[in-house]
Amino acid sequence: MKIENVKNINRKEYKSNIKIKKLKTRLEKIEKLRLEQNGG
Repeated sequence: MKIENVKNINRKEYKSNIKIKKLKTRLEKIEKLRLEQNGG
């Protein structure tokens, strides 16, 4: 494999990891809000 290909793959994985992290934090915030609304 060329070095460029490896860099491109790493970049794609990095971007997808950021998306996953953002989704996780968003879900955690929603769960906290739900608990607060339920008086938890």
